[in-house]
Amino acid sequence: MTWEYKSSFFDADSYISFSNPGNQKYKTVIFGFTNIYRSILEEIQDYIFKETGEKGFIVKKAKRKEKHSDSFDLKYSNTPKIKVLRNISSIHPIKKARIQLVISKLESLTLRNGRYSNKILDERVKFEAQFFAFGK
Repeated sequence: MTWEYKSSFFDADSYISFSNPGNQKYKTVIFGFTNIYRSILEEIQDYIFKETGEKGFIVKKAKRKEKHSDSFDLKYSNTPKIKVLRNISSIHPIKKARIQLVISKLESLTLRNGRYSNKILDERVKFEAQFFAFGK
């Protein structure tokens, strides 16, 4: 398994978006890999952990229709997960642009204590708008 494999898998079966995990006050970037085979995601998870020290977590997504299969998500969220994104070489134009934006700006806009000044809150709103502007 290589980063090139993970990058191509990311282009095909992944997402990068904003979420409010655990009902936090502020949204955070979340990204992950999706597949119907948990074992594939476990291999990816193990490789990423060995390379970056970031664990991620796997959740089961119930099938939406009877003829579909259950699927699984390997999710990464919060600022430290930028270490993982730095190793993903996406060629998907929207995902690539979002990854580059996250790598360049997210750390400076995420405070550990959660006490944001009005200036940083305004910058976070602009960042989120910029993030979702890709692909429109």
